[in-house]
Amino acid sequence: MSRPAFPALDFLAAELGGLHRLLRVLGIGKRELEIYTVLLTTGELTAKEISEKLNMPLSKVYDSLSILLEKKWVSRTPSRPSKYYASPIRNVWEDLKHNVMETITTIEEKIIPVLEDLSRSPASIFRVAMIGKNRIPSYMEKILRESTSEKIRIAVSHEYILKLIYKYFNDKNINSRSRVYLLIEDELYKKMERTRLGTFAEVKKTGKMYGSGIIGKEILLIIGKDESLQGLWSDNIYIVELGKGYFDYIWSTS
Repeated sequence: MSRPAFPALDFLAAELGGLHRLLRVLGIGKRELEIYTVLLTTGELTAKEISEKLNMPLSKVYDSLSILLEKKWVSRTPSRPSKYYASPIRNVWEDLKHNVMETITTIEEKIIPVLEDLSRSPASIFRVAMIGKNRIPSYMEKILRESTSEKIRIAVSHEYILKLIYKYFNDKNINSRSRVYLLIEDELYKKMERTRLGTFAEVKKTGKMYGSGIIGKEILLIIGKDESLQGLWSDNIYIVELGKGYFDYIWSTS
């Protein structure tokens, strides 16, 4: 069923289309933007009313409202059923600017110095390899086994990678001294079997990511879909540190 005519949404899509990618990085997707716009232009609505106005499944409305509440883009009344209302656009904009400035500061303080060091380093230190899907499991296992006392960072946006994580955790392929931090996309987080992760990992959910990855003493980035998954591996210290800085930023803002 097509969405009913809603001029404010069409205007927003036209005017802010280029910002969608930035907003996704900050945890705000198209669905959240549509719900916020409806509340901003209509006033207080229940989740059911939002669902009806946007022809959006009620479960997805609640998921998006949860994100918007967490980011203080919307608030809700104490009545039953709860009604939701938009925070003033000026407040939201100031919050967005603050988050963008934090991102820029992180890049300036953590990522730029690493890239500068990398550019000054001799080319001989580079060890980078492209690997196919069939070699991803062995590379992941190698990073887990060799990171004896490292903080292990894992980002999961593919169900295939989540299943591999289950296997490694259950097979006790992770050193007991390792600290594991697991970032999982929202949709996978809902499917996640927490008990299969044992007590190894601290888990956070996050918005849409551009791929999966694992970082210990080495780094493995994983992109693509299904059978077309590809991995980029490196043990170069500067590339590893760059990945750690980016992961830690997403972790701190999730």
